[in-house]
Amino acid sequence: MTPGWFHSVPGALGRRWGRSRLEAVGVLLQACMGAGTVPGLLNGLVGEKTFLQHQLDRVLVAFDRPQCVVVTTELPENRVIHGICNHLGVPCYVGDRYDALGNCLRAARRQRFRSALMIRADSPLIDPALMVRAMAEYLRCGEGSCYVTNRLRRTYPAGMEVEITGVDTLQEAFLAAHRRSEEHTSELQSHSFI
Repeated sequence: MTPGWFHSVPGALGRRWGRSRLEAVGVLLQACMGAGTVPGLLNGLVGEKTFLQHQLDRVLVAFDRPQCVVVTTELPENRVIHGICNHLGVPCYVGDRYDALGNCLRAARRQRFRSALMIRADSPLIDPALMVRAMAEYLRCGEGSCYVTNRLRRTYPAGMEVEITGVDTLQEAFLAAHRRSEEHTSELQSHSFI
């Protein structure tokens, strides 16, 4: 497979909507100081900018500022992320440390995105053209339940992963994960030796 291959799955994660045009596509940049390849990397300086600023610069080549939201958690070490976002005028959603999918869903809903392109903040060299290409593939699909990614079959180097789907599909995934979690918890309780 040649580099640049995207895998799109029409309707794979949800019902078919038959929409020919999807609007309000936004970027969810998942950021956490303690996670990723190198903990604390996001606040590290390269030149006079943090890694997070460099990545936001790259995202803002492809998307307007209101179309981008940084998603982080309430952990004390992540306050620096909120500060960087405030300084740059980029929206920041602060959520529960144990609910990454729920945080992305709530951030997308708060920004009124209909679809979300998700990337991780520990990838400061992500190519803006890659984000635009993923969005074009997603919009070509024409369905909110379509899932487009380059993660299923790796053809790009690490740090170039993107995923895009409809916010309603994120909701379905969140609810399914929550149901599985509840089932697993009740299963654990029924097998408890306490």
